[in-house]
Amino acid sequence: MAEPEVRLDTDAVARHADEVDGIAESLSEVAAAVTHLDQQDDIYGEWPSRLILPFLNDAQEHAVHEMRTGTDATSHLADLLRALTVDIGLTDAEAAHALSFRSPGR
Repeated sequence: MAEPEVRLDTDAVARHADEVDGIAESLSEVAAAVTHLDQQDDIYGEWPSRLILPFLNDAQEHAVHEMRTGTDATSHLADLLRALTVDIGLTDAEAAHALSFRSPGR
């Protein structure tokens, strides 16, 4: 039984990695904006701020942490996509040569 042949367009994967990097950059900008809002403690006025801000600050800290985690994960995805383009761009001879360094017992 013949195995199906899979072909991936490395240029398309590389372009997709660039797009994912753009999304990570946008997420980073959003996290920076949220951090800036955290510095405006008098936004609701003196009296409401004392009541509301402790609850909002906790929620905001959690949101900022999750946003940064998402940004890091998105950036890592772009790196993985770029690594994939290198792996799928290898010829059989190059892959055999690279594998020969990984398993010295063979």
